[in-house]
Amino acid sequence: MTEWSAPEHVDHLRSMIESRIPFGLIEAKAAWVSEDVPQRRELTLAIARMGAKFMDLLQSRYMMATAADNLLDLWKTCGGVVDESMPATPYPDARYRTRLMWWDRLRVDPLGDELRREVGGFPFDGEPA
Repeated sequence: MTEWSAPEHVDHLRSMIESRIPFGLIEAKAAWVSEDVPQRRELTLAIARMGAKFMDLLQSRYMMATAADNLLDLWKTCGGVVDESMPATPYPDARYRTRLMWWDRLRVDPLGDELRREVGGFPFDGEPA
């Protein structure tokens, strides 16, 4: 919750977290890939998919994460939805506009058909159990 400092934002976020905990909630943190890593895009997509896979393995309905504006489209490929009820915040510093995102395993395919197509993965019905 350190990303938001206004009391009304902290209270709203706390309420959203508390309402999801009984159904299983994972917080994804610190997914970062250096600019000079070979196959950076593929590695970044794999990291994006990992959180959704953990939801499935742990039978957790929800996952939350914060991400800078430039990564939101990436996280959307595996089911993330930007929470429009929370404003963007300059976290960790003024160079960034960090947003809150949620995943709901019951409402979307957390492994993302769009992501599968982009990385040339298995079709949904052909994946190993």
